[in-house]
Amino acid sequence: MISKQRRLRNALGVSLIVTICVVVALLLQRSRERAIDDLRRDTRSLTAALALYTGGVVTNIDLALVGARDSLALLEFTEHGSIRADLGSQVLRSSVERIGLPVLMRVLDADGHQLFSSDGQPYAASSKDRDFFQAHVAHDTGLFISQIFVSRINGKVAMVFSRRINGPQGQFKGVILVGTPMEVFENLFQRFEAGSQGTVILADDNGMLLARRPSSPALVGKKILRDDGALAQLRSGVNAGVRINKAPVDGVQRMLGFERVGATRLVVGVGQSVDEWLAHWRREAAVAGTVTLLFAALALWLLVRTTRHAKDAAARAAQLERSEERIRSILAHASDAFIGMDHHGLITEWNQQAEATFGWGRAGVLGRSLAEVIIPPRMRDSHNAGLQKFVHTGTGPLVNQRIELMALHRDGHEVPVELSIGALRTPDGFVAHAFLHDISERKQAQARLAASNRLLRNIADNLPLLISYIDKDLRLRFCNATWHEWMGIDPASAVGRPLSELIGPTLYEQRSEHLQRALAGERVSFEAESVTLGVDRYLHTVYIPDVQGDGHVAGIYALSTDVTASKQVEMQLSQLAHVDALTGLPNRRQFEEKLQEAVARSKRSDRPMALMFLDVDHFKQINDSHGHAAGDAVLKEFAARLQRCVRITDTVARLAGDEF
Repeated sequence: MISKQRRLRNALGVSLIVTICVVVALLLQRSRERAIDDLRRDTRSLTAALALYTGGVVTNIDLALVGARDSLALLEFTEHGSIRADLGSQVLRSSVERIGLPVLMRVLDADGHQLFSSDGQPYAASSKDRDFFQAHVAHDTGLFISQIFVSRINGKVAMVFSRRINGPQGQFKGVILVGTPMEVFENLFQRFEAGSQGTVILADDNGMLLARRPSSPALVGKKILRDDGALAQLRSGVNAGVRINKAPVDGVQRMLGFERVGATRLVVGVGQSVDEWLAHWRREAAVAGTVTLLFAALALWLLVRTTRHAKDAAARAAQLERSEERIRSILAHASDAFIGMDHHGLITEWNQQAEATFGWGRAGVLGRSLAEVIIPPRMRDSHNAGLQKFVHTGTGPLVNQRIELMALHRDGHEVPVELSIGALRTPDGFVAHAFLHDISERKQAQARLAASNRLLRNIADNLPLLISYIDKDLRLRFCNATWHEWMGIDPASAVGRPLSELIGPTLYEQRSEHLQRALAGERVSFEAESVTLGVDRYLHTVYIPDVQGDGHVAGIYALSTDVTASKQVEMQLSQLAHVDALTGLPNRRQFEEKLQEAVARSKRSDRPMALMFLDVDHFKQINDSHGHAAGDAVLKEFAARLQRCVRITDTVARLAGDEF
């Protein structure tokens, strides 16, 4: 009988040691996984905010380029084809002020020589050999972002954002550009905190580094993204991701988040050191592992010793007591708070971590009710009711569950904890033992994540464009504050509603085909007129499919920019380019277009056509004798009479001077 009891006790001792070691290992592993998950979420939020912020900078530069180009075109028409250098520089300087960055805006002619610059300085060097200039000569590529190069002007590493300037017939006339030193982006990245070993980068979609914080001039222009990592995802159409990556430059293992900037070839990245993030966890793991190993070694030694002296019942009892004391010692030094409670709800165990977490010393709480020590007053009634059920049945809503709740600190403030409760049957009823893990740091990390999300929302809400996300069922899942300003739609009440219901059948019908193409995986760009809240706008809209890792499209990112001002200027310039300002008749350009149409029509119908050239007799004498005002009046009257003499299908045009 004694031998059987001894074997049973030995088996229980070994099982207890193994169980404690396994529990500690599982707790440490889960704690590490939670820390890595928090790092992944934090990195993704930082990367998304950086991509949106960088995209806003690129958009501002592009809007400044388009605005300056249109202003120069209007000024050229007003000045009859010639713009003074001081006026051109003033237009560029105003555009640079709107960008708000230390950049240089220049206009080059068709040979790559400078016409104007925002700082008014003459730069003689030609840019004809630069990649952006050659790209615009070959095609009207829209916004072009150059490769980085060493500037011939100031010797700094820079890149160029540029657009083509076309002549009246669409021919290449020159380039308007914004030269941006890469140190501008390095300075902008200062506001994104990634830790002492973290990095913030700007690269292209071939993996070449363009800018980095902290600054690393020796790495600029070199390939830093791996072909089997972020580059592979970008080339497969996945425009954002997070992965753990060991940097070949400094050997630091980082959680690297990357995201393409809009539809450009630029890619931003945020890398946060895994070691730096896990430093606190490693300190706790080292302490817990050391204590657990010491306990296991001591417990095994005691177990062997107890087996050797199994014949002495008193010695066995004393040894068991010492073993239990050591178990309590392990629990006392556990990284989680441990609380034991009897069937009356009175505290029987209270370890050191419980002292640190709740502010009560062990001697001050043993024998006291758990409710009055750590249960907030508002929760005590439900606690006492649950305790009565637990004592008799060993069950309850908290038993064998892992839940988060608030506990009371000695000084009165509440502490967020993660609670695990186990039940043990005794002759007097069930008793409880609980592990409580202080999750204040996790809650703080969640608060930082929420702050990052607020930063992302604030950036989106303050950009002058409509930003939204539409799921595959064409329901709105996100929209910025500009929706309320332009569309009269409250973002909070709009989320989850069908897009057709929000924007109305007319606007939805205009966009239906484009939405279906985007859901099929195609990036769609279009322009359409929109009338909302009594305001007529012309919107340039881009639909970007949200392609998941398995290739299916989960939704659509939508960006709509108000290009009404540019469209109005374009229409005004078109009108001015085809109409004589004095007489209101078609000018020479429109006459030549009409003449080609009439000749083609005459050939098709095999019918003759008439062409007459007229001028005003003695017109020079009229100007010399009565002044140019009288001459202008004669021209307008002559034009009016000619117009009255012809059919509505005929064309009267002023070619030049008094020639009609």
